[in-house]
Amino acid sequence: MTEAAANSVKTTVFMSGNSQAIRIPKDFRFDSETVWLKKIGKKIYVSPEPLSALDVLDVVTADLPDGWADGFDVPAELPLDPIPGWDE
Repeated sequence: MTEAAANSVKTTVFMSGNSQAIRIPKDFRFDSETVWLKKIGKKIYVSPEPLSALDVLDVVTADLPDGWADGFDVPAELPLDPIPGWDE
């Protein structure tokens, strides 16, 4: 079982006025008045702060087996063009 699956629970969805809402169990409560929603595919992630690109990468790869990227080669040199004025 992945860490994401181990830390997930089923909850209810209901209407609150014209908005759809979810019941957040006590163990999952946020210590903030606002949260951020991020939709990736058909899944919605709730976070007390915006997800970074690395957070999204963690979400996308969470269900992959350990060592899934072991066969990837790290390039010796990145094929980047120089950026004018970068060293200034």
